Amino acid sequence: MEDSPDNTRSLLRARIRAIITGIAFFFPGFLFSLPVTCTWANHYYAGEAQAPLGAIFPSFIIGVIAAVACTIYLLKKAKSGGR
Repeated sequence: MEDSPDNTRSLLRARIRAIITGIAFFFPGFLFSLPVTCTWANHYYAGEAQAPLGAIFPSFIIGVIAAVACTIYLLKKAKSGGR
């Protein structure tokens, strides 16, 4: 099977879309994990006024993990042709 310019361009578009969508998944991962990590931080740093600040780093890591996982999944899907 030969790669025509249209197929190559279509695959490139699918890969770019997968990467952009994967990066966009950082924000839901970060925002939806923030209440859970805030609850954890309030328990872990009990009595400290700045306890919610301790929740930002774990939520950031969860957002990065969500973005990477989504990007990998969508790139594999784009490579297989959406099957």
